[in-house]
Amino acid sequence: MIADNSAKYNANLKLFEDSVALKNTGKPPFIPLSMHFFPAKFAGVSNAEVMKDGALRLKCLKDVLYHYDFPMAPEDGLVWGSWPWNSLKSKQWKKPGDELPDDKPFQFNEMENMTAEEYDDFLNDPGDFTFRKVLPRISGLLEPLAMLPPLHNYLYYPMFSAPFFAIPEFVEMLDELKKMGEKWLAFNQHYESYVAEITEAGYPLLYSGLGFPPFDTLSVFLRGMRGSLTDMIRRPEKLLAAIDFLTERELEMLKGQAAMFGIPRVAVFAYRGTEKFMSDDQFQKFYWPSFRKLLTGLVDAGITPIPYFEDDYTARLPYLQELPKGKVPLHFEKVDRVKAREVIGDYNSFWGDIPASLLALGSPEDVKKNVRELIEIFGDTNGLIIDGAVEIPDEAKPENIDAVFETIEAYG
Repeated sequence: MIADNSAKYNANLKLFEDSVALKNTGKPPFIPLSMHFFPAKFAGVSNAEVMKDGALRLKCLKDVLYHYDFPMAPEDGLVWGSWPWNSLKSKQWKKPGDELPDDKPFQFNEMENMTAEEYDDFLNDPGDFTFRKVLPRISGLLEPLAMLPPLHNYLYYPMFSAPFFAIPEFVEMLDELKKMGEKWLAFNQHYESYVAEITEAGYPLLYSGLGFPPFDTLSVFLRGMRGSLTDMIRRPEKLLAAIDFLTERELEMLKGQAAMFGIPRVAVFAYRGTEKFMSDDQFQKFYWPSFRKLLTGLVDAGITPIPYFEDDYTARLPYLQELPKGKVPLHFEKVDRVKAREVIGDYNSFWGDIPASLLALGSPEDVKKNVRELIEIFGDTNGLIIDGAVEIPDEAKPENIDAVFETIEAYG
């Protein structure tokens, strides 16, 4: 890192850390959490092109970072592009340029990958259950794994597993996994070069790993929404046991990601905790205790968790007072701003929440009015971080992003 940009890097990192700690930074920073297809639109290329070409995707992301000079480099939100999901023959992901038109965003199709009757199988041996049950259900490539008997059968005589690897389906699977690994190593080189370049240019990467509240991990990736919500009524003890198990695993995974990348900041995407999905009593019992334990556990490990709350989180604001003060920046998609100032303004930084519709369809004057309101409400907390409600939406107008910066400069 050259000397001049080293100073810039340290200043940018301090700006973020001071905002999180509720220290006066002079003006609130504009920091997008991550980006999906806005960099592609900005560069004039299609969604399909950046999904299929990792080097192009990172170049577009870098160009947007340099153009707007954000203090922190937002993470690539495109889940590694198309090729891993295509290699795996994913049954859950649809991508532009493959299953969808070139100009559409990707889609995740939720599935019930664990039945209600399989809680005990999961809890008794989660590794084996994931390997032989879940992976074949979500990946066409990994379907041969379902042919294996329980993995502990090979404890004494692992050579007995050898015949499976001569079966044509296994040979094809292993062949494709080798090709996938080679592609992964090649993409990693692009990604490492990208991180090295933006670091040298003075931009810290915002976060290194991502995860989910334990309830959401179970709900989104195992039981599905309908299954997890009915389980709160039909089999609450099994649900709670799985959530308790997943809490420890999620915490260790996120700590491992932070250590691997050397970046002590991780994003935690919270989907199912709003009042649209569950009552307050259910939130208290099934959602909040494990989520709080995850967030506080990360703080105790010296990691800054960045929870992103989807949908309206106004009803849950009082619970957020239980988080360590000045340690957990709270990123909102939708919330009553005045209520948020009253309830959590003195506890942790407010991050967000310019409506996506405004950035995509509104005028610069509309955007300025909205950002000025944010500054007027939260300016005295020293903890305001500005962003779009859903980061920067794919169809955002560049002049509206300019308007955010202009308002910060004028009123911050």
